[in-house]
Amino acid sequence: MPPNKIKTAMLLAAGLGTRMRPLTDNLPKPLISVRGRTLIDRMLDNLVENGVEKAVVNTFYLPEMIEKHLRARQDIEIIISHETERLETGGGILNALPHLGDEPFFVTSCDVIIKKPENEKSGFVQLSEEYAEGSEGALLLIPLENTYGYDGHGDFNIDDDGKLKWREEGRSAGYVFSTIQILHPQIFARAEVQQWGKVFPLKNIYDLYLDRLRPAIYKGRWYHIGTPEALEGLMEG
Repeated sequence: MPPNKIKTAMLLAAGLGTRMRPLTDNLPKPLISVRGRTLIDRMLDNLVENGVEKAVVNTFYLPEMIEKHLRARQDIEIIISHETERLETGGGILNALPHLGDEPFFVTSCDVIIKKPENEKSGFVQLSEEYAEGSEGALLLIPLENTYGYDGHGDFNIDDDGKLKWREEGRSAGYVFSTIQILHPQIFARAEVQQWGKVFPLKNIYDLYLDRLRPAIYKGRWYHIGTPEALEGLMEG
């Protein structure tokens, strides 16, 4: 698939933002500002720059605030997929499928910022180039040393055949999953997925189809705004 062929994205914006409290007591996490720009606008800006034309945004916590904020955007079509109960990440996409169409789409959370190195491809272009017809999708991975605001031990290693392998318990892995990915809607129609019902995390998908998800290694910096401390450090840095 050529760069920028993917025109639709799913933004996961239905979380409670519990780790960001007290900032999220009365504000949904996607509307937290970093240097004068909200997290969700920063991600939408990035998607628009990479040729995405439609964004489906799921909501649950303080949905009216997100919807009101997004009405000001005129540069991209935005569809709200509201959830009356928490469906988790996988269930949220399943619920939004009627808006996403039949072609592969980007998926990302709103609480990450990626910085493109000078003279390098963007993460979205790199991911779309790595995605291959017939695969279930592709995951954008960040070398552990290129992360900011992340306090874990990595998520994946890549074996000699280029296949993804989960980090082993008690050990570190070389790559962190950026939350940015491409998924094909055909995944959610499969019987193995349908049996989970309407509430399930995306990790179920990764566990089931890991050998059919392609890794794309991104050389830029990746910022995870997961705690007030991470946000404060980014504002000061």
